Amino acid sequence: MENLDEICDNCNCPFPPQSNNPYTGQLIPYPSQHSPPTSPLPANLVVAIYSYEPNHDGDLGFEKGDKLKIINKEDPEWYLAESLTTGQRGYIPHNFVATTTVETQPWFFKNISRIEATRLLLAPGNKIGSYLIRESETTQGSFSLSIRDLDHNSGEGVKHYRIRNMDSGGFYITAKISFDSLKELVQHHSREAGGLCMKLMKPCQSRAPQKPWWQDEWEISRESLKLESKLGAGQFGEVWMGE
Repeated sequence: MENLDEICDNCNCPFPPQSNNPYTGQLIPYPSQHSPPTSPLPANLVVAIYSYEPNHDGDLGFEKGDKLKIINKEDPEWYLAESLTTGQRGYIPHNFVATTTVETQPWFFKNISRIEATRLLLAPGNKIGSYLIRESETTQGSFSLSIRDLDHNSGEGVKHYRIRNMDSGGFYITAKISFDSLKELVQHHSREAGGLCMKLMKPCQSRAPQKPWWQDEWEISRESLKLESKLGAGQFGEVWMGE
């Protein structure tokens, strides 16, 4: 049976399924050459996952892949940062940069639901075999793999697999092989299905997120107003009719 996450999410079994390895009874580790990509970046450093063109005075522009040092996070949506490429300082949108190495991967989608993953994968531009990895909605620190698939009876759809965490820090989907990192898991299943509905073909297409609003985005400058007549006054100030 496939390790579909709708099945596994409702499973109360406290142990991972038994391995098909008759010699050890353990998951076979995948040879690792990489450090786990879920580790955080060095303190106060982020990597741009999208390019950003400044729109306001004080903005800091950057290109995808640039490294930046965060100086201040007082505004949760606009960080004060310094580019390690240009040395310039300015404000950057928080959702255009990654704080962990896994977020820099093109197949990783942060903060999206199972329903949103299905919608994205079935959108134009994606094909059979397109995939993404997302954070689990039910288990903090866990992940799910979503793949666009073709069922000859029901047509195109999306299958979702729960990525199980190992006590040692690794990951696995099927009870045959484990991986030290999500990147290695993706590399393996891009070469062979290995218990999935099909091989992973191409990461789901994504668009840059919407930029957060500036605090003064809707503020009208006082100089642009013409005060006609005073209507009243109260504890918090005066009320005027203007144009």
